[in-house]
Amino acid sequence: MHILHDRGGGTDLHVRGLVAALPGWHHVVASIAGDRIDIRSFASGGTGGPERGGFGTPVAPDAASIERASGEAWRDLLSSVAAAFRISLIHVHHLAESPFSLVSALPTLGIPYGVTIHDLWFACPTVTLTRGDGRYCGGVTATEQCRCCLAAQPEFASIDISAWRRRHAELFQAAAFAIAPSQWAEEMALRYFPSLAGRTHIVPHALPPVDLPDIASPGRASAHAMRLDPLPLPDDGWPVVAFIGALGPDKGARRIERLAALAREQGRSVRFVVIGYLETRHGPWQSADARLTVHGRYARSDLLALIAHYRPRFVCFPSNGPESFSYTLSEAWSAHLPALVPPIGALTERVGATGAGWVIDDDEWHDDARLLARIVELASVCNDAAYAAARTVVLPRAATMAAATAECYAGALRAATVAVAAADVAERPSMRDFR
Repeated sequence: MHILHDRGGGTDLHVRGLVAALPGWHHVVASIAGDRIDIRSFASGGTGGPERGGFGTPVAPDAASIERASGEAWRDLLSSVAAAFRISLIHVHHLAESPFSLVSALPTLGIPYGVTIHDLWFACPTVTLTRGDGRYCGGVTATEQCRCCLAAQPEFASIDISAWRRRHAELFQAAAFAIAPSQWAEEMALRYFPSLAGRTHIVPHALPPVDLPDIASPGRASAHAMRLDPLPLPDDGWPVVAFIGALGPDKGARRIERLAALAREQGRSVRFVVIGYLETRHGPWQSADARLTVHGRYARSDLLALIAHYRPRFVCFPSNGPESFSYTLSEAWSAHLPALVPPIGALTERVGATGAGWVIDDDEWHDDARLLARIVELASVCNDAAYAAARTVVLPRAATMAAATAECYAGALRAATVAVAAADVAERPSMRDFR
């Protein structure tokens, strides 16, 4: 059983990919929001699985929605769900919409489980370790310093960070395994939860195919239509720089707006296109001078066509907080585009390992004018090694991801079997009991 929030995004995409990449397992996807659990059950099977180097095609799922009754213990509800679907293993992906009582219930179910570190929510409710000024804190662990930081942010002021980390430490303590998609994610998880040492596995996310069936909760369907028809850009030869995805403040939405305004003020010949949307502009939208274009929501199957239309020189990631992996970077490389990334998180790790892009230095990251100058400089380069690397970068394969994850599952089940056998032996009467 896969447990996650119902917010969509990269976590949901990864779970969908696992369901398709592991066709030999019976998957139950439980999306939790408050007191509601939306369940999708997938029978084992599928074609084109990891043994053939790709993803399978899940059959249409059985669906159910369960509401926790007033006063019902999460342990009782989860136990009944596990019994109904004959769950033998739980894979925890994200608990952002889950109360502490659910978190505390998981180690008591008597079912082996593991956790994937999709981001840093387990360590900090800001998810991206951002301070009140929106900047990355660098991974502070001192409880008192973290308490003061959260107190300065109204959304998180009521959270007891000591209790937050203690509950998640207990969750990790009883976990059979933990999966991190990058070395950076593993290192940060160990910084906050050292008890994970020796039980973590780095398993990079494979990018699922664009036609992967949706297994999400119907209640999460977007009210905004996906668009293919792109907005026109002036045919004046100005270079275009793209930003891809759903971009909020932590992803640099305000910085994108400032860069466009600064480019206008300085008379820079460069255009910015958001292939996706800002949290303040779901699109489509374009400034009067077409320096900034917001395409709007798009289907993943249309991304290559949109890139072909807007013709960006590269993709920029102006994030204020760190990424643990980034499917968007994989998609940029799939389109043979290099990337300009911040000096933090897994983006730096991945670009450094491949050479398929550039890393923003600290001065540029903290100064919009310096960053704009770097962007303009890179946009004028035609024959850089980063472009060649982006055309040949090797992305994580579904077969590799599936095999590594399945081994984590098998190890957890083996350990649980041994533990049950040991407990059974311990309960048997010895000869001394009959003397």
